[in-house]
Amino acid sequence: SGPADPKKGSHATAAAPPRPKTTAAPASATTSAAAQSSAGPVGAGVTQPATSPSRRAGQTFEIDTAALEAQGFIVPETGPQTLAEEYRHIKRRILGNMVPGMLKTNRPLNLVMVTSAVPGEGKTFTSVNLALSIAAELDKTVLLVDSDIAKGDLTQAFGLNNQMGLFDFLENPSMGVEHVMYRTSIDSLSVIPAGRSRKAISEKLASGMMKALTDELAARYSDRVIIFDCPPILATTGAVALAPHVSQIIMVVEARDTAQSTVREALRVIGEDRVTGALLNKSKNGPSGAEQYYRYGYGYGAAQPAS
Repeated sequence: SGPADPKKGSHATAAAPPRPKTTAAPASATTSAAAQSSAGPVGAGVTQPATSPSRRAGQTFEIDTAALEAQGFIVPETGPQTLAEEYRHIKRRILGNMVPGMLKTNRPLNLVMVTSAVPGEGKTFTSVNLALSIAAELDKTVLLVDSDIAKGDLTQAFGLNNQMGLFDFLENPSMGVEHVMYRTSIDSLSVIPAGRSRKAISEKLASGMMKALTDELAARYSDRVIIFDCPPILATTGAVALAPHVSQIIMVVEARDTAQSTVREALRVIGEDRVTGALLNKSKNGPSGAEQYYRYGYGYGAAQPAS
């Protein structure tokens, strides 16, 4: 039997040069902070599983927080580190958008999609850190969904390779979502891996069954935030297929290496009025370029805050 559902829970300006650190500001502003870089390149591909070898839907599996921390992720024990503080600023914007009336959309406000223009910009790194940061809230829970089966970095990060997941569920109408949802040792965090089926990936993401799933996940608990780690916009059609089902789209942009023309093309494809936030990843703005900075800003498209 599957696990019980856990109860507890733009216009992008990312290609602009990094700015000095700022304090929290209104939604049209940008925040930035230095990240710890000792764990290696931020946003690099995830290679080490963060769970024990034995796991299946229906059981809570232990997350190896040391493995996550070694890869640069924030963990529940994280103290007042700069990266953790930066993600606290970012999640406040996302949680703020969940207040009724904040966004001009008819989709549930707790459905969040994280994507990028091209592979390697750090979207999975961002997805996992956002989920871990939100999971630390006292009155929120998080469901992290891997919808990028081609890479499956999120699935790999949690050691859920070769497990049934999202795309198996979308292929089998008789399967319950509880059969692909994995509870973790972090009480407020659950994960749906990508799964095994690789047939008609974009068609599944665009399907009525996917819409029904997002509606069910969003409505089951009002305190839940559902984060989809989505394929890059220009690499596949998966992001375009999933976008109509969510209310918030976060676009991760790698500093220096992603051309402004690439960002503009990605915004054109996804619809820049749908992008609620842009995060500039891996930009260096410290002495000798040693510190890595993050920045999160909002634009002014139709999906933006109504105020």
